[in-house]
Amino acid sequence: MGERSIYQEAEEKRQWIYYAADKTWYTPAEFVEHINNKGGFPDYTALSVADPCEALNRASKSIYSILQRRDEFQKRILAFYSKL
Repeated sequence: MGERSIYQEAEEKRQWIYYAADKTWYTPAEFVEHINNKGGFPDYTALSVADPCEALNRASKSIYSILQRRDEFQKRILAFYSKL
């Protein structure tokens, strides 16, 4: 799938383009701007069209999980040092 078809798919689906090689999201307009300014992408297989809102939801769940584990770890640390 070439740059043009990736762009067209993103436009049709009203989604964004994700470049997994450097974990960067592009709106369709930003994608075209990147191609015009940088000459394209070295690894076309790393490009995909996806819903950025779904990615944001996944990231939020991941952050929440990390924060929960951190809070539990902090409680264990405080409990340990409060006994000393």
